[in-house]
Amino acid sequence: MNKKLLISAILFFFVFSLILLSQEESKEKKIWEDERISITVHRVARADSFPERLRSPYATYPSPEIGHDFVLIHMTVVEKKDLKIDFREKRIRRPNSSHLIDDRDKTHWVSFIHFNLVIPEKETRYLVFEMPKEATPVQLKYIYQYREEPLKPQEIKFGQIDIDLSHIQ
Repeated sequence: MNKKLLISAILFFFVFSLILLSQEESKEKKIWEDERISITVHRVARADSFPERLRSPYATYPSPEIGHDFVLIHMTVVEKKDLKIDFREKRIRRPNSSHLIDDRDKTHWVSFIHFNLVIPEKETRYLVFEMPKEATPVQLKYIYQYREEPLKPQEIKFGQIDIDLSHIQ
């Protein structure tokens, strides 16, 4: 009788562990993608000053406007297909830049990008936005550039991935 109870307890523990692991993995592994890139957003955080870990000693960082703070999107570019863009060709400017939409349907343009999409890396990087403290970010429109054929500077195109931030803390 004790062997059956012990085997049942071990099986229960094993099944319960698998369920917990699968739930944890699904939270961490949400990927937004298109035919060229795949992105995982890990966290959305707020700060009342520009984070020290992102500061360069050669730049100055203003405080956010009164009543605003910084919103940091922690993300990893999981996979990139051949974008055919050189890192010196970065041309993204408004209105072709990443932006946040808040719960009031207002647009907030990216203030700072802490990664370069064309450099091969899979580290967590950041997009930084400034927005009112009472607003909540609900959607990130991540804009990136690519070209279909290399070495034709006039042929740079823009891709966009819409990322729902409502369930990311």
